[in-house]
Amino acid sequence: MKYLSKNFFSFYYINSIAKRSVFYLLSVVIISLFWVSCSSSNEFEKPKEIAKAVEKLPKEWFLLTEREGKRILIEPYEGMNPTFKFEYDLANERMQIRYQANLTQRVWLVQKLIKKENTYTFFLLENGGNTTTRLTYSQTPHPAVGSWQEPSAVFLPYKNAYFVWDKSPFEKQNQQNAAISTQWERGEWLRMKGTIEGKDYSLWAYVCVTADVSSPQFQRGVYFYDTFWRDIYLENALDYKDNINVDDKNNKKFEWIIEERAALDAETISGYFKGSVDYDYNFKGIWESAKTNQKLDFLYEEKILPYSLENHIKRFKTSDGSSLCIYYPQITGIENEDILKDFNNTYIKSHVNAWQKEFLAKLDTTDSQNRNCDIEINYNILFANQNLISGLFFIRQGSKRTEYVAFNYDLKKNEVFRLNHLFETEVDKRNPQNSFEARIHLRAKRHVEVESQRHQMEFEPYDSLTVLEHYNFLPDNLRLTLYSRSQKRFFPIYIPYKDLRAYIKEKERKIYLELE
Repeated sequence: MKYLSKNFFSFYYINSIAKRSVFYLLSVVIISLFWVSCSSSNEFEKPKEIAKAVEKLPKEWFLLTEREGKRILIEPYEGMNPTFKFEYDLANERMQIRYQANLTQRVWLVQKLIKKENTYTFFLLENGGNTTTRLTYSQTPHPAVGSWQEPSAVFLPYKNAYFVWDKSPFEKQNQQNAAISTQWERGEWLRMKGTIEGKDYSLWAYVCVTADVSSPQFQRGVYFYDTFWRDIYLENALDYKDNINVDDKNNKKFEWIIEERAALDAETISGYFKGSVDYDYNFKGIWESAKTNQKLDFLYEEKILPYSLENHIKRFKTSDGSSLCIYYPQITGIENEDILKDFNNTYIKSHVNAWQKEFLAKLDTTDSQNRNCDIEINYNILFANQNLISGLFFIRQGSKRTEYVAFNYDLKKNEVFRLNHLFETEVDKRNPQNSFEARIHLRAKRHVEVESQRHQMEFEPYDSLTVLEHYNFLPDNLRLTLYSRSQKRFFPIYIPYKDLRAYIKEKERKIYLELE
């Protein structure tokens, strides 16, 4: 009995300790869960939770700048003008921020949000890339203004910036833009074969001239050397002064003086084509360097396209009273009604309608003699044959040119021509480093490094560039448009198809990219 009593009390004592231990452990667990619960209440990783956490934030933000002690609103489409929007992508169940600067768009996925009182810290990953950044928003005394900070300055133009969602209280920043010549209502694109200094420099050109055949005035164009397809812009002709030479009664020749600008530095004139053109569009004369005294003979001759590619223009008035001109191509001269409908109306005019809405513009029906535009959306044809049209739209204000929409159309199948039509683009999940996109990024990075050294310009940081948004197909190269943050502008790079031979579909290349 004594023995049992001792064991009983021992058991009771041990059991009491066990109970206290269990209670203690339960308390620790409950407290831990409480703290986890408290800490996670301000930390969100699920897209729906993130969307709900930013529900009261405005969905669209515009950049402010400082001038004479005042914060000034930078108007859309003027220079480096970032805006961004919060979006919940319901279809893919993800929270994202759509960022637009210089008329190019990038999408960043919100991986995580940490909220502490009035401060929001977003952890972002660029869609389709591996660039990550952190973005912190803090509410300011002004209810419409937010202070945004980013350590890396990858997402924002500066490490610290102020954005606004209610634009009305802020003065707009006005810029003095040089007049843009837009004299011509309609025109037509010519494909031309040429040479400079005999056969030393063989080239192809795509030139837009007025539709008035009695006086073929040059509008704009692009040319490429046969051996090195790098586009060089032709624009700002200095003729139109009735400088007419008459060889005989039936053959008038009109004087053209055209500026040449390298696409890499489109604001600088590199040379001039000075000569005469006849009714058969034979353009002959002297090419002259803008930097040296070098002069070379040249000759262009038209190589007729299997259709007519017309240049059209619409003029608009925007909500602030400024003028907007949008140029766009239209196909004529073919029997296929589906192509005429799908390319001209469904595809091209949908771009025009979208830009009209973006600028809140109304069609200008006034018969004004003033053909200058405050804002101009223009385009160039880079390649055209019976099966493919490849070109790009760009915006211009004053001397600033920003490329932002490439277009490629398959006339054979009557649809948009995409990268996967010419390349095997599927990702090898076992070896993603061998994929087409990885190869493109590698070659693009190398090209940027070479161009930086060659032109003594700093195009880095490369990781801030999105390479597969704007591309064009040339006979020998894939043309990509990249953005340099240091230069605050876009510039083209060219990746030879031979560097992509492991992915290219040779049959499609011959069908779509051969010149007749």
